Amino acid sequence: MKNKFFLLVVVALLAVGCARGEQPDWGEGGKNLYITTTWQEISPSYVYYVAISTDSGLIPDSDPDRWNEFYVVKWEDHNFFLRKPGGSFSYFSSPSVSGQEMVVTLSLVDDLGNPDIIRVMVVSTDKGGNVEDFLDEVATFRLKQQSSEPPIYDLAGDADAAADLLSLKIEVR
Repeated sequence: MKNKFFLLVVVALLAVGCARGEQPDWGEGGKNLYITTTWQEISPSYVYYVAISTDSGLIPDSDPDRWNEFYVVKWEDHNFFLRKPGGSFSYFSSPSVSGQEMVVTLSLVDDLGNPDIIRVMVVSTDKGGNVEDFLDEVATFRLKQQSSEPPIYDLAGDADAAADLLSLKIEVR
């Protein structure tokens, strides 16, 4: 009786483990990270930033001047720029703007070095560098455990309309 019960438990555990299927390996070539920000309005009078930390011990705050150790995507004067940790900004062509949305696309392997976890902060500033709006708290995304994160909503109307962040969505495809 004990042997049959033991065999039943082993078979059940194997079945449950196999039912989950193969877990995705985000390190494969062609896997991209999509970060979508939605704004009340998008205006060239403002600068829009997305800071990405791939180090679980480093968390970006709401001040873009303190982001030297992070990956930073910046939209300014209708152009996107990317800065890797410790580097300088260079033109970046893969993001896009459509209506109220900005979509940043990064290769997990080529651009971000195949991280296990990312932390994202989104900020808008005026042309003088004064922070207008930012995500209330850093978004954390575990790349090897998640393929998408439900949208994170920011309080509407807490900044000038053109700089007002409404939501952030993160996904891997």
